[in-house]
Amino acid sequence: MLDGLITAGHVAGAVATLTATASPAIWYLYRRLREGMQLLRAIEAEFRPNGGSTLRDALTRVEADVARLRAIERITVDASGAASFETDELGSCVWASIGYLDLVDRPIEDVRGTGWSIVIHQEDRDRVFQEWGRVVNERRRFELAFRYVTRAGDVVPVHVAAVPVPGGYYGLVKRRET
Repeated sequence: MLDGLITAGHVAGAVATLTATASPAIWYLYRRLREGMQLLRAIEAEFRPNGGSTLRDALTRVEADVARLRAIERITVDASGAASFETDELGSCVWASIGYLDLVDRPIEDVRGTGWSIVIHQEDRDRVFQEWGRVVNERRRFELAFRYVTRAGDVVPVHVAAVPVPGGYYGLVKRRET
């Protein structure tokens, strides 16, 4: 009658057997988990600014240097009189130099975004749009000769070259002799 009865001794034996076989694996996993958590805490600490030595601090310094260099670049281009422009990834104008604005006789508000298209001669627009669309889709260099029309209606033959840069395109415009 007591044949099917499980005693405390049976339970203790089963627990001892499980502990002996599973314990090393559990302790191994526990150790690995603790090491992983320590690593994550160290990585997280690197992204918290501390005034100088973390990765976040280094990135902040690099970002400030890039912003300073961009400002220097733009003022240098403006002072040189070069006609240049920048676009975003989709090819919309985000900046144009004073030389560019003088060449097309337009304020920046007119050429920003997709407004740059208004300065392209009507007979050249389809060709320019098709090539610019291919260039943006394929993320490659743009180089094309066409004509601009100023606000006063003067036709200006130009040669435009633009190259992909991080975040968009940078282009130079050179006036062509007819």
